[in-house]
Amino acid sequence: MLDYASSKSVKLMAYVYPDLPFSQNKEWLTPDGRHASLALRSLQDWLIEILVAFQRKTGIDGFAFDYVYLSFPGTGRYAQWFGWRRVHETLRRTLPEIVISGGAYQGKYGPWLHLGGS
Repeated sequence: MLDYASSKSVKLMAYVYPDLPFSQNKEWLTPDGRHASLALRSLQDWLIEILVAFQRKTGIDGFAFDYVYLSFPGTGRYAQWFGWRRVHETLRRTLPEIVISGGAYQGKYGPWLHLGGS
């Protein structure tokens, strides 16, 4: 797929739901177990590590994030917002050439989330 896209001069982006209930670490899960909370530094670190590795391995042009909810019970809204902003900013510093698309909920969380670029 990567070769075909390249042959057509098309750049690909990965579509990512960052608050899926990743099972690698039960600490990341919300009390109902249906989502992961971006307030947790260990989840943020894991997302950054895995996304950077994926981009470097595949050469994709960026990430399209969608359905990022920052109002789950168990951790505060500010902590979730701050964590998601940290992921954005770290991706931007580490991979300055990528496109970051915030999806439908990007505008909901205010201009400070846009510090990581879009």
